[in-house]
Amino acid sequence: MAQNFDRLTAKPTARRFRWIAPTTAGQAPDLEITKAYGRGGVVVEIGCGVGWHSITYCRNHPEKIVIAIERTRDKFSRFKSRILTNAPIPNLIPAHGDALRLLPPHLENLSIDSVFILYPNPEPKAKAQRWIHMPFLDLLREALCPEGRVVFATNVQNYADEILATAPSRGWLVSKDKRINICDNPDFQPRTHFEKKYFLRGETLRHIELKKKDPS
Repeated sequence: MAQNFDRLTAKPTARRFRWIAPTTAGQAPDLEITKAYGRGGVVVEIGCGVGWHSITYCRNHPEKIVIAIERTRDKFSRFKSRILTNAPIPNLIPAHGDALRLLPPHLENLSIDSVFILYPNPEPKAKAQRWIHMPFLDLLREALCPEGRVVFATNVQNYADEILATAPSRGWLVSKDKRINICDNPDFQPRTHFEKKYFLRGETLRHIELKKKDPS
């Protein structure tokens, strides 16, 4: 059985995973993720919500395999309903659980091209739970292919600025920091329901991409 990992430290722990529900009847998320073992072009979306971006990305990139993870019961249920109303999506792996516990046991078997973290909770009162400060992000960096990337999107400007300020000391290069708003980018196509809401009400969106530093 794969090891369990502490949510904040990314260290092994004896505690059991606390799944809210399996991805399919009688089948745990771990079994679904193993389908991506040894595959190239793996994409991970953490906090995929109801799956708008994950499904669209799969349709636009049939050569990729997408592991779409959602923690909450309600959103994952709507995600699964969305999948059932679409034509078959063979390159999509939906997984229900906490990514910080779900992914670490699998990372050594995955070659990840991209990780999407779109509109995460900015955790204004809990610095240690902001993604850029988590040891979990160090594990993701090690699992990325040489040209792999982590993509953040947020409408919270100080959250975006903190990512930019902290990334170099955590072993990341900032390869992109794009500002998007409805005045300057009227043809922009939102990827998630949150992004659509923020964009239409005139907020400035930030699209940030991080890549691994060259070890040399």
